[in-house]
Amino acid sequence: MPRYLVERLFPGGLELPPNQQGVQAAQKVIATNAEHGVTWVHSYVTPDKKKTFCIYDAPSPEAIRQVAGRNGLPVDRITEVRVLDPLLLSIDERIPVLCRAVDQPTQDSSDRGGAPTLISQTQCLTLIDRLRGAGAVASPPRAN
Repeated sequence: MPRYLVERLFPGGLELPPNQQGVQAAQKVIATNAEHGVTWVHSYVTPDKKKTFCIYDAPSPEAIRQVAGRNGLPVDRITEVRVLDPLLLSIDERIPVLCRAVDQPTQDSSDRGGAPTLISQTQCLTLIDRLRGAGAVASPPRAN
């Protein structure tokens, strides 16, 4: 599903109190969004609370606009985005090392009742392929 950055302006400041009233308001937004296949992932708020940057998964920008209208929220700009993780930019060069390393049990496994973490090289490569499919890891360039 596509991911979007939704920018909103609140000239009087966003009013979402950190109490039960705020929780109920957020739950209502989440429920309304779900009816249209829209998921509010998280938001960033400026210190003055006059602008928010919200991350959404949604079938389309129109679906976001529709639920925003139903939720009484402004929408100033919607931009489709993908994850760009600086730690994963050169992952193709590190795949052999990463996947070989995961074939070895971890040293600190006390938090899991003494059982070591172990996945196979095949599972590691499958995970990286899934990350690529989600846009979280760049695919290697194709030869012409």
